[in-house]
Amino acid sequence: MISFLAFNRSVILLAAVLFMAAFWGIGRIPDANLQMVVFTCLTSALLADLKSFSERLKTAFLWACYSAAVQFLFSVTKTLPLMQMIFAAILSFFIFATISDYRAGCIVMLTACLAISAPPGFLPAFGRSIDIFIGLIIIMAVTALGNAGQTPGGDTAFRPVRYSPYQALILSAKLGIGMAVSELLRLQQGVWIMMTILFINMSQTPNSFLKSLAWKRIF
Repeated sequence: MISFLAFNRSVILLAAVLFMAAFWGIGRIPDANLQMVVFTCLTSALLADLKSFSERLKTAFLWACYSAAVQFLFSVTKTLPLMQMIFAAILSFFIFATISDYRAGCIVMLTACLAISAPPGFLPAFGRSIDIFIGLIIIMAVTALGNAGQTPGGDTAFRPVRYSPYQALILSAKLGIGMAVSELLRLQQGVWIMMTILFINMSQTPNSFLKSLAWKRIF
């Protein structure tokens, strides 16, 4: 039986996708790509049951700052593959070692990885950073319908879990290796190596094992 929590989050995620995609299409944003949609919908789903408006806004704004900055750096270093590989490893370690929730870290890095397939250059990258902040409006609107994880005692199902420095180091090494493989083999869609690693880690729970999740994703 599907829980109300899962149903509620699915509706919020879908609403965020549709609203942000509509904004993208109606606005005819030339240099944007799926970054703004991915950041908006995944952040909305993750913050769906956080009751406090100010807390949701503060958390979403912080993640938007991370995402905008990292995707900007990925975009402007696109013509320097070696520099981009170094950035991928260093920035991912910094994000996962400092951000309060590893799932948010995965969202930030997913947004950044999509910059690899976006138009390069300072101005397009700056424009996409602005698009990410515009997504905050959609996030706050759709999460107003949330609080599905709220308990009668006022507690929330939102439980940020920070990666340890060792876990952050391992994941950043995986992403760096994935970026290196993509560049060395000149893969046109090599970004999916990093994105698959991030999807697997985002799906991790205290009762799950990364190896099992990886095999399921491969299948």
